[in-house]
Amino acid sequence: MDNLQNTNVKVQDEVARLMPHLSTPTQQRRTARVLMLHGYAESGERMRAKTRFLRSNLEHDVPLPSKFKDSFPDGFEFFYPTGPKLLKDDTDLWAWGLGDYATTEIKHIDKSVRDILQLLQTEGPFIGIVGFSTGSTLALILASLAERGASPEVAEALKLDDFSLLPSQPFSFCIMYSGCILSHSSYRSLWFPRICTPVLHFVGEHDTLIPRAELLKFSKRCRNGVTEFHPGGHFVAQYRACQTAIVKFVAAQLSRERPKNATAA
Repeated sequence: MDNLQNTNVKVQDEVARLMPHLSTPTQQRRTARVLMLHGYAESGERMRAKTRFLRSNLEHDVPLPSKFKDSFPDGFEFFYPTGPKLLKDDTDLWAWGLGDYATTEIKHIDKSVRDILQLLQTEGPFIGIVGFSTGSTLALILASLAERGASPEVAEALKLDDFSLLPSQPFSFCIMYSGCILSHSSYRSLWFPRICTPVLHFVGEHDTLIPRAELLKFSKRCRNGVTEFHPGGHFVAQYRACQTAIVKFVAAQLSRERPKNATAA
C-alpha cells in the first residue's frame, strides 16, 4: 500500500509540474493559449514572474481581429510548465536537458519533448509559444514537429514512438529570447529545411552565455523570422522597443492567419 501511495504522489507531482492549473474540457475552451517555456536553472513560476510585461502586452496592447475574438472571446491564457530535470534538491532550479548544445546529444530533452507534446494534446490547442534560452530551443523543436513531423533520426533521438502526440497544425507565432539550436547530427532534420512558423527572436548585444554566431544560427533556421537586437545580455528583455516589436509582430500574425480551431486539436 505504501508503494502505491508513493506512486500516486509521484504522478500527482508530475501533473502539477506540467500543468500548474487544470483547465476546462477542450470543447468548452474560450481562450487562445500560449505556451511559456523557461530557461536553464529556472522554473515555470520564475518564467511567469519575468514575463508579466509580455502578458500585459498581449492582453491589452495587441489589436485583436474580429475573427480572433469570435473564436477566443476570453482572450489569451498562458501556460507555464516546468522542466523534468531537478538540478539541485530543495530548490526551484530545473532544466529541459543537459549537455553541450553545440556538440552532443542532450540528456533528458527526449522526456521534455514528450511531456510537452502530451501537454499540447490534453490542454491544447495552443496558438503560440514563448521561450527563453533553452526554452527557445525546445520551442523551436515543437514548431518543427508541428510543421513536418519527425524524421526517423529525430524520432530515435527523442524516443518518439507515439506519433499521434505530434501537433496536428503549426503554431501561429513564436517569441524567442536568446535561442540556440542543437547542432548534433541527430537533430539536423529539425532545422533543415528552414522552419516556416513566424518567429520573433530577441538577441542581446552583450549576451555572454551564448556566442553571437550561435544566436544568429538559430535565427537563420527560421524562414519567416525577425531578429531584434537589444542593448542587454542573456535575459528576457523588457525594453520598450522590445515590447513594441512584440505587439507589432503578434498583431501581424493574428491578422494574417485564421485562428486555431477552438475545439479539439
